[in-house]
Amino acid sequence: MKLLLGSVALLASGCFFELEPPIRAETCDGPETELSLVTTGNTWKYLDTGEFFDGWTSPSFDDSAWKSGPSELGYGDDNEATVVGYGPNPDDKFVTTYFRHTFAAPTCIVWLLMELKRDDGAVVYVNGMEVMRSNMPGGIITPQTRPETFVSSNAELTFHPADIEPSLVVAGTNLVAAEVHQLEPDGTDISFDLRLTATTTQR
Repeated sequence: MKLLLGSVALLASGCFFELEPPIRAETCDGPETELSLVTTGNTWKYLDTGEFFDGWTSPSFDDSAWKSGPSELGYGDDNEATVVGYGPNPDDKFVTTYFRHTFAAPTCIVWLLMELKRDDGAVVYVNGMEVMRSNMPGGIITPQTRPETFVSSNAELTFHPADIEPSLVVAGTNLVAAEVHQLEPDGTDISFDLRLTATTTQR
C-alpha cells in the first residue's frame, strides 16, 4: 500500500505536518517499484531488562549484548514469534521494552511507508530521528512514560500506517529503533511488529 500524500514529519509534541514530496534527481526518473525494507519475521535486537541506555536509537550504539529474535515480539498473547521478559514481578512489569533492527536501503527512494503494530504504545526512530509516535503522549518520553489509552483486542492486531520522510534513509545500512510502553503495571501483554516499504525508481 502506498499513501498518495506528501511525506509526514513528526514534531516532538506528537503532532504531524505534511511535507512536499522530495525532488527527484534526473538519475532517479525510472519506473517506480515497491521494495520491502523491513517485514514481519525479521530479526530484532531487544532489551527487556528494565534498563535504559543513552544513545540507544543511534546506528553507532553497541547492542551486541542485547538479545535477539524474530518478530512479532512481546508477551501474553500466545502468538509471539519471540517472547520478551517483563521483570521479576508480574504485578509491576517493566514499563518500556526496546527494539533495534538494521536494514539495507537502495538509492532513489521516493516514498517510505511505515506500518506499526503496538500494544500498548510506541515511539519509532529511523537513524536516531523520531518518525512515529502511536498511543503515546506529546512532549518528552522517558522510560517511565505510560501510553495514553488501553488497547483492545482488535487494535492489538492493527498495523498503523505513517508516511516517513525518505531523506532520513541513506543508501546502504540504516537503523530502525522502537520503544514499546506498557499501560498498567499488571498489564497482561505487549506486542510489537513493524513493516517498512519503500517506493523506489530505477537509476
